[in-house]
Amino acid sequence: MSERKFTFQYNYAEMLAASWFTVRKRWMWKGAIRYIALVAILMTAIIEFGVDEHSIFSFVTSALVGIAIAVGCLFLTSLYWLWCVPRSVRKAYAQLMLDGESVEFSFDDTELKIADCTSTLALAWNRWVKWAENERFILLYRTSTYAHFVPKSQVSREQIDALRSQLDGAGVKKV
Repeated sequence: MSERKFTFQYNYAEMLAASWFTVRKRWMWKGAIRYIALVAILMTAIIEFGVDEHSIFSFVTSALVGIAIAVGCLFLTSLYWLWCVPRSVRKAYAQLMLDGESVEFSFDDTELKIADCTSTLALAWNRWVKWAENERFILLYRTSTYAHFVPKSQVSREQIDALRSQLDGAGVKKV
């Protein structure tokens, strides 16, 4: 296959939305359930350790209190994310001076290359960990937590389809 290319411009709003998509991909349901389970078990054990008389009733009460504390901790963590994610993206966007800068994606059978004002990255397809998409973005993960985003609104459907085909053909896992 010949090399395919597309270019788009960085935009804070899209970068923030892609970051939220990344956070939701990592935390929605599986992450939240694991978090609640871990904190609930830990809190139940701590509460049960402090109880003088052990009974089924005291264990159930401890477990319910542990679950309530875990849900409360998840709520507080969510509030933290609501503050932290936009702040982090805004800070990175400003420090990298990305406003209005273009990024070029080019790919062929062997690699994907990403070039912008700060750097150029060329990775063979087998170096990409996974990819995900929603109606607005394709996320290309270099690690389990670090992703590059492609806003579908700025790239032709044909190029998006070609990128998808290349990812599938290279065996990059879709999540």
